[in-house]
Amino acid sequence: MLLPPTRLQRWSRDKALSFVPPDGWFELMNYRYASSAASSIVNMRQIPVPFSLLPSISIEESGGTLNFTLTSRLSTRLIERLTVDLYLGASATGASCTVSSGATWGFDPKTLTLRWEIQKAPQGSSHTLRGTFTTSTIGNLNLNLRKPSR
Repeated sequence: MLLPPTRLQRWSRDKALSFVPPDGWFELMNYRYASSAASSIVNMRQIPVPFSLLPSISIEESGGTLNFTLTSRLSTRLIERLTVDLYLGASATGASCTVSSGATWGFDPKTLTLRWEIQKAPQGSSHTLRGTFTTSTIGNLNLNLRKPSR
């Protein structure tokens, strides 16, 4: 669903996302997939997501290790400025990671979130985030994906 301030005529005509940014942060678009009422079981290969994300997480008593591989599924265009936010839980105290070329990472101790930013993901390319995180106790790990709106 395209939201205001998206220029809908340009989207309909050229399939190009064009918008006039308001001041501050804003939501530009939502991406959702809903299975048909006739099918209660969804085949994950049928969901038209432009990338795949393969996670591997090992949780230990005082933290854990993580390894994420993101692969573009697009065949004609690249994905630009993709952000993956990983909420490490209320007991998270830090992280140490390495990323593939063209990407950065950071840990925000206020939001307890590990952020992985990929500047450009060409067609079929793969990017990795590997590292460890520390916690004061065993906590929950949640994954939230979003495309930045800046």
